[in-house]
Amino acid sequence: MIVATETWLDNSVLDSEPFSNKYNIYRRDRSTTNTPAKKGGGVLFAVSTKFDSRRLDHYESGHEDLWVTIKFKTNGVSKNILFCILYLPPPVALNTLNSVIDNVNSVLQSYQGDILILGDFNLGFINWTPDSNNSYICSPTNYSNSLGLALIDFLSLNNLTQCNCVQNHNGRVLDLVLANFSIIKVTSSLERLSKLDPHHPTLDIEITFETTNFLNCKTFATHCFRKADYDVVNSELRRVDWDLELETCTDVNIMVEKFYAIINTIINLTIPKIKKRDQKHPVWFTFNLIKLIAEKEKIRRRLKIYHNSRDEFELSLAKRRVDSVTRSCYSNYIKGTEQAIVKAPKKFWSYIKERKVTYSEIPSHMTLDNDTATCGKDICNLFAKQFSSTFTTPTLSATTNVPDIFPQKSLSNIFIRERDISNVLKSLDQSKSAGPDVDQHGFCRNRSTISNLVGYVSYVSKCVDKKLQIDSIYTDFSSAFDKVDHSILILKLCGYGIHEPLLSWFRSYLTNRTQRVTIKGHISDPFIATSGVPQGSHLGPIMFTMFINDITDNIRHSKCSIFADDLKIYRIINTIEDSYLLQSDINSIQDWCDRNKMILNVSKCAHIKFTRKRKNTLKTKYFIQNQQIEEVTVVRDLGIMIDTKLTFKDHIDQILARAWKLLGFIKRNTKDFRTTDSILHLYYALIRSILEYAVSAWNPHYKTHTERIERIQRSFTRYLAFKDPTSQYRADYKTRLHHYKMQSLDKRRRVADLVTLYKIVNSSLDSPNLLYEKLLVFHVPTLRSGKWCDVIASSIFLQYMHVASGLLPIPAR
Repeated sequence: MIVATETWLDNSVLDSEPFSNKYNIYRRDRSTTNTPAKKGGGVLFAVSTKFDSRRLDHYESGHEDLWVTIKFKTNGVSKNILFCILYLPPPVALNTLNSVIDNVNSVLQSYQGDILILGDFNLGFINWTPDSNNSYICSPTNYSNSLGLALIDFLSLNNLTQCNCVQNHNGRVLDLVLANFSIIKVTSSLERLSKLDPHHPTLDIEITFETTNFLNCKTFATHCFRKADYDVVNSELRRVDWDLELETCTDVNIMVEKFYAIINTIINLTIPKIKKRDQKHPVWFTFNLIKLIAEKEKIRRRLKIYHNSRDEFELSLAKRRVDSVTRSCYSNYIKGTEQAIVKAPKKFWSYIKERKVTYSEIPSHMTLDNDTATCGKDICNLFAKQFSSTFTTPTLSATTNVPDIFPQKSLSNIFIRERDISNVLKSLDQSKSAGPDVDQHGFCRNRSTISNLVGYVSYVSKCVDKKLQIDSIYTDFSSAFDKVDHSILILKLCGYGIHEPLLSWFRSYLTNRTQRVTIKGHISDPFIATSGVPQGSHLGPIMFTMFINDITDNIRHSKCSIFADDLKIYRIINTIEDSYLLQSDINSIQDWCDRNKMILNVSKCAHIKFTRKRKNTLKTKYFIQNQQIEEVTVVRDLGIMIDTKLTFKDHIDQILARAWKLLGFIKRNTKDFRTTDSILHLYYALIRSILEYAVSAWNPHYKTHTERIERIQRSFTRYLAFKDPTSQYRADYKTRLHHYKMQSLDKRRRVADLVTLYKIVNSSLDSPNLLYEKLLVFHVPTLRSGKWCDVIASSIFLQYMHVASGLLPIPAR
């Protein structure tokens, strides 16, 4: 296949002139009715006659674009790819680019297969560099103008990636290769079909069709309890003499095992087993439809044998009946799915999940280190080997009895007055005595990632505004939840005041837990979890928190914040001695890890320097076990991308890319929906939740960021109005918001700031760092006396004081 742009061809040149008859030629020459330029332009696509190709001119717009679909056959499998050849003449105007994008969007709303867009976009100001995770994919930078943002948002909306990083002689990339599949490689071509254009280097585009054998699902019989005869079950249970069966059991554990053995025996005797069959038809096929399809197939086979005209007539009738019933069944299924969002939301979200999640298949041949597996059980054992490798062996036996530090002895009478307790409580430093979890925000009441981020960002923001330098160290523990040493955890539980017999219960709960790996019905050999807390349980997170909380006791000179195992320590750096103190705290953390058998993954730890100073910044380096911590300019903190200047541009770029992808997903998968409520629920759950996560920590200050975020909701409400007969499609944004009872995202962020402030002041969001940093003081009434007193909160929530002044009490204004 050969693609060419700027062909400069017209109707005086025949298709057979540029290429031989071994190619099917598809071309679109420049039309003088669409552009004032009479010469130049034009696109061409030459496809080998070996491939089955077809032009789709109904997809073409008024610009220079060419649409061709090609069917490939590899290893007996057919695959269709839709090609779009495009040329945008310079200088590219925003309305031209938007017109092309709108046309491609309309095509991709109805086309669900693989697509490859090739062409000269003439957007050389965007820099394309190979992605760090996939060298065949290019990541964009320098796209902050309207043209660049329109293109990047278009790529995200349709889940397209740009694969060409070959630069021209000016170091720019004008020719883009956009695809929604990843098996594509673009390189500079050594062959020349024409004179080399320094602005447009010749490209070789290689598409690979991967053929992988996947692991087959192992089916096994399971009990079908709905077909059970429960009268027989009750009769069998009544025949059991429990006193006789359990009288020989000397231990409660043996009794439990005996009890379950009897129950399982009765279940096997009385409950029938069935094997789950593979679903041959979609879930919305009814029995009547399946029967009609079978009848149609029977008539088709008879016609193929006897060639009877009556059978041909009956076949046409059967086809019409099948088509009619198919449309009716699918329509009823979609209608029922939409209505289920109120009464049976699980059904609705199962429908969405089936289309949203790309289930990865397990290959039938896998390798780990030097071990190779080719069958289901061996593959499961490879996974079991990998998972068990993260466990550690306890230094002490977890079954070792811990000495009782609370001996039950008689105590003499002690008299304590209420005044004594009150005086002691009043003498406490509130900023340092907030309880055992003062720094921990994970799995604690009234605390979350929001309280962690808001307190941290508020403090750093205050320091940056004062032209100070903050050095922050982000740590990363290797498999933290799996490496918890059982013997050390038991000792810590004892230190928290948990003693016998409850301590023995925790010891039994933690030790000798067996695990297995199951994949598609295949099961690995059992292995023992020699360390770690049981994940997926209620007690697991609590026990991990009790295990790791004392790590902050070793931090003497710096501030710290922790969410589960995500620990960051930070300090104002005025002199080089301050960096030495921060390094001392890093060493203390490493000492804690050595004592508690935890491992820091230095390669994933990060050092970020917050400051807006352009000069006189201190150059600092930090080390863990003599290995330098990498200094970065952007770090991911509990789902938020934080940069050195707290602009949050990287975070906004990231969430917008995700939001546009999900908006494209909603548009493609709700084209058959009829009610707007179901589509609105999708938008709230999938898109708006991303755009508003922890928004009080990163609320944008720049108008360009605010407008980019608002574009998501503008596009969604426009799509919603297009599908809604009760709304005006061309109504302005405010009218659409009013019609659907929505608020702008900008207003919702302002309200979210005030709600967060309210929660902090009223202790429903526990963020002690904010209340004691004295970033802002305003007056609120006390609960007992009714007098007004000073309460401290962060100014990060009051960026819009004209809104706050209308909602806060009068003395607070």
